[in-house]
Parts: sequence; C-alpha cells; structure tokens
Amino acid sequence: MNYSKFGQRITEARKAEEMSKTELADAIGVSTATTTDWEKGKIKSLKAENLMNLSRILRVTPEWLYFGKPPKQYNNLPPELQTWLEFGAELPEEKRQMIYALISMDEEKGGGINKQRTPVTSKDRLNRTG
Repeated sequence: MNYSKFGQRITEARKAEEMSKTELADAIGVSTATTTDWEKGKIKSLKAENLMNLSRILRVTPEWLYFGKPPKQYNNLPPELQTWLEFGAELPEEKRQMIYALISMDEEKGGGINKQRTPVTSKDRLNRTG
C-alpha cells in the first residue's frame, strides 16, 4: 500500500470539501496530528472505522480513497455500499474490520465493489443449501 498517495487523496478530498485538518479531525474523532500524519502518508495501517468515516465525511468512495480506484464520488456508489457508509460507523470495530477485509479480498481477485452483481434472494440461498 502506498500511503503517500493515500495521503494525497485525503488532502485532495478535504480541500474539495473546504475543510481544515482540525475540522476533519474533529468530525472523525482523532487529533489534528493524526490527520496530518495521514495526509503526509506517515502511517503503517488504518482502522476500517477511520477509512469509512473519512469516506463518509469527505463524500468519496472508500475504494478511491484507499486504492485510488474509481469512482471517486460517494454519490456514484451502489446502494448497498451507500448503506454501509451511512450506517457502518455504528457497527463494532471487529465487524467493520471483517467487512473491510472482504472488500479488500474482492478487489485483489479483480472484483470490485462497483461491479454489477445479481442480488441473492432468500429463495436462491435455499436452493443452494438443499
């Protein structure tokens, strides 16, 4: 992971929202020093909670923010990911980490959260199991 590019994307999105580093830090619940470190790429890892909060507050997709993959804008997300961004912050950290890991694995396999997928219904699940 190239955290300097990640930091550049945070800076770009923050400035587009006309937010200061302090305002961003306050909105996420971290120190201004932490947001400065993020923007400079001085991190080794990032909690899923912080990635999702950054994405929601800066109105960009987590995929663009973390990986640099389009689409950039939050309003272009599929409905299921919009729901995650809006309500995911309420989940316990362990659950957020699991969901983020699944998104990352999907990306590594050439998938992506913005690929068209056929919704799975309850009937489909029953047919698979028996």
